Amino acid sequence: MATYILYSDCFVYLFTCLLGLDVKGCNLVIRLGGTPSLIRLVQSKGRARDEQGEMRLILTTEEEVHLNRLLNQERMLDRVMEEFSALAL
Repeated sequence: MATYILYSDCFVYLFTCLLGLDVKGCNLVIRLGGTPSLIRLVQSKGRARDEQGEMRLILTTEEEVHLNRLLNQERMLDRVMEEFSALAL
């Protein structure tokens, strides 16, 4: 289910589904609550398509702890991918 709100130069898209949302020119994603997995975190961050796009989270303390774990996992995966790419050259 989706709800659209259109202001003069601001388009607000409230969405309850996670997959398939592609809004070109989106420069700010605000997510209420945490994400259950690293995949969902990456998907949410990818919704801000604009080059200067940002994602902001509104979290409880427990969700923030979980987010920090996910961000550590993401950094570890980035390092593994960098090392793998170096080997492939």
